Amino acid sequence: MFFSISPYAGYAAQNAQLFTQFFNDNGVSLPPEGMRHYITHCDEFSLPALISLLKQYSLDGCPEGVHEYGLSGKVVTRLWGPECGNSSVLGEERFLAVRGQGRNPEEVIVREKPFQEDDRGVIIQFGGVVWTAHSGPSMPKMEDDPEGLWESNAIAYSRDELRNIGVPCYKWRDMGEGGSEQLNFATRFALLKHYEGDEEAVDSLLAVAFATKIPYQEYKTLQRL
Repeated sequence: MFFSISPYAGYAAQNAQLFTQFFNDNGVSLPPEGMRHYITHCDEFSLPALISLLKQYSLDGCPEGVHEYGLSGKVVTRLWGPECGNSSVLGEERFLAVRGQGRNPEEVIVREKPFQEDDRGVIIQFGGVVWTAHSGPSMPKMEDDPEGLWESNAIAYSRDELRNIGVPCYKWRDMGEGGSEQLNFATRFALLKHYEGDEEAVDSLLAVAFATKIPYQEYKTLQRL
């Protein structure tokens, strides 16, 4: 079954409190505020599923490493691809999005109903700190994927959601050294980082440079040149 909005969205705040209390009670350190990736996954769990995940992890002694559990409760996941029983998404158009809690922009795909049911949950802890917890199967970091699982699998968002979290890409030309024309390209995320979050400075640069918004795929192609 697929959903445009998570059926557990109304429990996200409660789930976040339960996660945080559990980690505190069991001596598992939390990342700094604003870097707690598990917060962005709290709308994925029904209460029975979350309790099932935390109970199994507790019975294991809250160990370090990557731990995936089958859950006695319902969850939904944004992951699509063979790891969730779908066809490969290899070759589908990717978009750039910021998923929150300190993440850098990541590649996602579009599904008008991005959530699908699953029965698994994952907790990842290293160095005594919970790195994340989420529904669905365990996956490698996107930047460290030797088996290429993220080529055939991807996180999904709807087009409406991407209007809020999507990262625009731009290109523009100016005069380089010696009077030669120079092609520039950047994401809005990178420009905001360079200008320390100053939206007006970024907008001014793009306006003065007559920058053109380009698809993420074109931006990726320019990166390879």
